[in-house]
Amino acid sequence: MDMDVDADIGPPDADTDLDGGMDFDIDFDGGMDMDVDADIGPPDADTDFDGGMDFDIDFDGGMDMDMDADIGPPDVDIDVDGGMDFDGGPPSDGGHVVLIGHDYYENESTADQILANAVALGDSGGTIQVAAYTEDADMSGEYANMVTALDTYLGIPYTVTDIGDEAGLDLSAYDVFMIPEQEYSSLSGLTVVGDAMASELEAFVADGGVVIAADFNGSSGGTWATIASLFDSPPTGTSNVTGQTLTIPDPSHPLVEGIDVSTYTALDGSLSFSGPPSGTAVATAPSGEPVVIHIGAAGGGDPGDFDIGPPDIDVDADGGDPVGSGDYVMFTTDAVITSSTSLDTREDADAYCEGYAASEGIDGIDFRIVYSTPTEDARDYVGYVPGPATRVYDRDGALIDEGDLWDDDTVVLPDLVSWTITGSQKDGSFYECSGSPEPGGWPICQYCSKKYTCAASGYDPFNASTSGCCWTGERAIICMGEIP
Repeated sequence: MDMDVDADIGPPDADTDLDGGMDFDIDFDGGMDMDVDADIGPPDADTDFDGGMDFDIDFDGGMDMDMDADIGPPDVDIDVDGGMDFDGGPPSDGGHVVLIGHDYYENESTADQILANAVALGDSGGTIQVAAYTEDADMSGEYANMVTALDTYLGIPYTVTDIGDEAGLDLSAYDVFMIPEQEYSSLSGLTVVGDAMASELEAFVADGGVVIAADFNGSSGGTWATIASLFDSPPTGTSNVTGQTLTIPDPSHPLVEGIDVSTYTALDGSLSFSGPPSGTAVATAPSGEPVVIHIGAAGGGDPGDFDIGPPDIDVDADGGDPVGSGDYVMFTTDAVITSSTSLDTREDADAYCEGYAASEGIDGIDFRIVYSTPTEDARDYVGYVPGPATRVYDRDGALIDEGDLWDDDTVVLPDLVSWTITGSQKDGSFYECSGSPEPGGWPICQYCSKKYTCAASGYDPFNASTSGCCWTGERAIICMGEIP
């Protein structure tokens, strides 16, 4: 049964029910239809002839098809999976971008499994179609070893097609675009290649494709430049991490599925990416810089919403009003504590966080300082409630924590600077650093004979073992807000 309520002066809209369920199609116009499909049947077709904009909400886990028979604004589609599309068509699944700093000069099990898991992101149920850009690759070295890694660990049928020129690149027939390290080129040359491929890569990823690039330390790297357009904040350089112990901060990430170690040794020629670049750090160097970066549905963006930003507003699937997503954003400010500026009260600090977020275009509400004093634990003042579906993102939309920010898991905040005042330890409570001045409280100031626990760039901001003690110098703070 359909219920069609037409509140405008014009003919009612056409609503087609393909499943025998109950639709509620309400035209408020203005030209906006709200079509709520509360059944568990196949997708409905909702056709709008009024020249307006459809607001279509799908509660059944399927996908509604909106067809605008007009020359009007694009549709706004909201899915309960957390992604929002503004593309005028059905929500896409979104794509993935993976940047790998392993040198595949030789095979190593952890590095090989990460590559295979990255290719597996392109699995749609059949043979994965892989295109490999090989113009300046070592065909008998790194490229051959990458193929060996797939043969060994992928476990899914795949074919690979070599592409030797970026001119006229067409990826419409492929699921994955793999770029082995371009050993025989340079950063400047690869920047030109990246510019030439940018529009095709962006369209490919927006349509659900997977792009993978592997870099190496030769000539200070540069293969990353071929996919720089896919980053909100691309790398600015690289560092040699040969022989260093690399850490996997989140063992549940799909790129490390099946890997039963939390650390591994970087092979000769491996590198980390500085910047900090946007995205989720899947593997990190001791400096905290990422060695493997993921952007996409499980990390630095939303499925169907490849905006590399914080998640869009979710719709409450119980049929009620939209609710907060339980998501938060956390970021480091500029150096606010100087010889001439201070934060005298928590209210002053929260107001500064609010103003800083507005000036930097950081979406959210109820911004507060993340700071502990001898009588105030940060966890009690930030408005954050841990839970199974609670997530914390950095300012670029990369997931940095899920579940409980105050547990023992390592938190990597890419914009953390040396030194940032936190006053806190891992459980979000006050931590007194070593030193003779009085433990810091309020005000936070540069020359007031107080000491403050401070975090350094590249480290967990709440890990007391890597924190320092500061009482002079220009200092930043950490702020946190809810993503509504």
